[in-house]
Amino acid sequence: MTTFDLRVLPLLVALFACNGGGETDTDADTNATIEPSVSAVIPSTVYTHRRLDVAISGYATSWTDTVVIDFGEGIDVIDYTVASPTAILVDIDVHRDAALGLRDVVVTQGADTTRYAGAFEVKAPLEVSVEGTFAQGSILVGEAIQSDPSTPFDATQTCDYFGCDYTNMAGIYDLAGLYTQFDLVGPRYSEFLVFVDVLSETGPTGMSIQSGPSFASDTSDVETLMTIDARTPKMLAEGSNGGTVTEAWGTEVWALDPGDAAFVNLNISTDDVEAEPWFALLDNTGSFVDGFIAYTDQYELEPVEGEGPYYLVVWDGYGDNDYAYTIDVDFRSPPAPVPDDTCATVASTTSMPIVEQAGNLDWFDDQDWFRVDVASGDLGKVLHVVTSPGADFADTLVDVYRGSSCTGLERLLQSDEDPILDPDWHEDVTTAPLDTAGTYYVVVKANEYFYDFAETAYVLDVTLEAP
Repeated sequence: MTTFDLRVLPLLVALFACNGGGETDTDADTNATIEPSVSAVIPSTVYTHRRLDVAISGYATSWTDTVVIDFGEGIDVIDYTVASPTAILVDIDVHRDAALGLRDVVVTQGADTTRYAGAFEVKAPLEVSVEGTFAQGSILVGEAIQSDPSTPFDATQTCDYFGCDYTNMAGIYDLAGLYTQFDLVGPRYSEFLVFVDVLSETGPTGMSIQSGPSFASDTSDVETLMTIDARTPKMLAEGSNGGTVTEAWGTEVWALDPGDAAFVNLNISTDDVEAEPWFALLDNTGSFVDGFIAYTDQYELEPVEGEGPYYLVVWDGYGDNDYAYTIDVDFRSPPAPVPDDTCATVASTTSMPIVEQAGNLDWFDDQDWFRVDVASGDLGKVLHVVTSPGADFADTLVDVYRGSSCTGLERLLQSDEDPILDPDWHEDVTTAPLDTAGTYYVVVKANEYFYDFAETAYVLDVTLEAP
């Protein structure tokens, strides 16, 4: 036997009081026959994708356990209890796709049929609106209103150093490759973003919002929300690539084939002072969940060989539109080696002192080696090494080695043992007093943690000085 919602018990008490708890066939004064009828159905409003208890009241009815109850297509009668000849408790399941609008309730007892026209209304529990480009590779902005007061949204949050998440809210769609991020949740209202993968499924989709612990407590649906169209990304070429944002929260999708480039510098800009276009950079999956790399206006991409293309989804997080933008693409590969790049290839000894020697660190792991000779008359002196601009932000590091060959070199000085903690762009360092005559190497190298391809030039000075 079904266990029914106790909230319907007061209703049944009232119904029994009105109807006498049983059947009435004739009017006591006129002896006229009274036609049986359905006099009430409570609640009078139901929402799709819900299972609930409904009370049906009759007048002059003789309902028994053989009664048949019909709520129309899309609503199943799971179980019922005939509480009296004039009262029925019904357990119903309202389908997600049940037609909205007023419904008739029909109760049949043998050959007798009673109908209550427009007895209750089927409504969608959600009112949802979404803005943006309804196509693959998009970021949509939406809001939802919960119409069913019995199933409020769960605004539980979990917070950490990076922010807070609404952990008991989830958005579900009919298409693969769509994801929801809730940004604001209250009992009756929520705001969210919908991320549409570059390679998502296409076609019409509804939306379900699951709310509650483990997303299992309540589900509210919109049967048809939007249609996601297919979209072919535009190809990025080296140099400047122009695009336009034509609608609020609109997107454009670009594909990047890095070829054999070791690095690709990406930068997006606009002349519109009120606009702020950024791009979501995704790997070859085109997925905002599995392939997300960054959301930024500038990025230095180190491609993984054979795993292109990469995708850029251009989006203005402030909703500005009707403006043009430019994506600048710079492919970078390591330069050909030059003689001063390693100890073994240093061409000759550099005369001391080294004064304002111009250098250039062409790559993030580039090194420039300088070989100097220290005579016996210079013992007790120190090597003083200074790097300076060049480029203001050419972040240099300095090592000094001693040795007669490139094997077994003894390092006498390291300007920064942990380059990521290097406090200065340029170096000014001094060795301990030299106690051995012979060959020494001064090495200037790039700090790869702060390397900037636009800031590579430096000036070197090396002197032998009294301590």
